[in-house]
Amino acid sequence: MKLNILLQQIHHLFNISLPFNFTIRNALFG
Repeated sequence: MKLNILLQQIHHLFNISLPFNFTIRNALFG
């Protein structure tokens, strides 16, 4: 049960960080 919550938190953090990484890549290489 706790593992499932942990995975949901990691997935949530990944969804937040992904747009930032995409924006940084566009700023550097775009």
